[in-house]
Amino acid sequence: MQKLFKLLSRIPSRLFQILGPVLILSLALFRTLPALLLDNPAQFFNKPGLKIAQYTLWVLIILVCLLCELSLHISQNPKDWIRCRNFHLGTLLVAYILMVFFAHGWVNEVTTSSWNTCYVEPDTKSYILPYNIKSVRTPLYPLFSQVASSGAAASIRVNDLPFNQPLTSGVLPLLQIVQSQKLILLTSALVLAMTMVYLLHSILPIPLVLLFLDFDFFTTYKAYVLSEALAQALLILLAACLLAYLYKAWRWLLPFSALLVAMLILTRPSNAYGLILFAAILLWALLKDFKRSRFYILASILISAVLVFGYICASQKRFLLGQICQNRVPESKSFSGDFI
Repeated sequence: MQKLFKLLSRIPSRLFQILGPVLILSLALFRTLPALLLDNPAQFFNKPGLKIAQYTLWVLIILVCLLCELSLHISQNPKDWIRCRNFHLGTLLVAYILMVFFAHGWVNEVTTSSWNTCYVEPDTKSYILPYNIKSVRTPLYPLFSQVASSGAAASIRVNDLPFNQPLTSGVLPLLQIVQSQKLILLTSALVLAMTMVYLLHSILPIPLVLLFLDFDFFTTYKAYVLSEALAQALLILLAACLLAYLYKAWRWLLPFSALLVAMLILTRPSNAYGLILFAAILLWALLKDFKRSRFYILASILISAVLVFGYICASQKRFLLGQICQNRVPESKSFSGDFI
């Protein structure tokens, strides 16, 4: 190990600071150019030789980033760290712009589905209808679909579309929803990477997040008009907020995290486990600094209670109203199912 340190001390640290971003940009161009220049990029990427080239490039990226971390640890020069951080964050931003706006999304879009492709399932119909008292879904994704499609998604007859098949024409409102959720998902990953770099004083989160993107470790439903992609994006943002709070003790992040937890539950009720994690964070804040954190803890509890339990109470009221109406059906022949 000492010999390795001596060898690295002789190599200029700027070499690794430049080589890492160059390799990352090479990866972005490797993904971008075929999508721009070829009519069928999927056939291009399915060749075994290109898979080997992709894996080789990733090995080089990880190796160079590790050597860069070691060289920074040896030099102990704050200016070198700032320069290296800015180089890599700038490269990450350029790679993000290339993949999102030119190759139309990272997440293996060039091999599995294009920017102008979406998919539907039988559940899609209930997600694109405007939210009201009759809705069977939690409110956030129906509201998101209405905003993303400017209210036009509700006019799509989902039952007339082929399920689990790529749709490219005649479904512009659905395409707008899918494109919006892909953009939010990718942006949340970018925010998490930048947050980790600043807090951990390490460039390793950059290749880690890019690795997750390039090998499609995110939800397979990113191109479906379903709530999974939006829920995952909110979860990634919540992770970034909680990490920043634990490292920097920025108390204003507690109410913001409470809002994200509530949005998670109002997107998919299965994310209710987030309340347990957030309650643990609030307990830790309470025990660590009660006097300074009590206002933010109270605000967090109020935000969660008003949004989550307010929705639960409204749902229970809707359920009870439906039961009452069902019990009154035999008594009134004029009852219409449109009442609930």
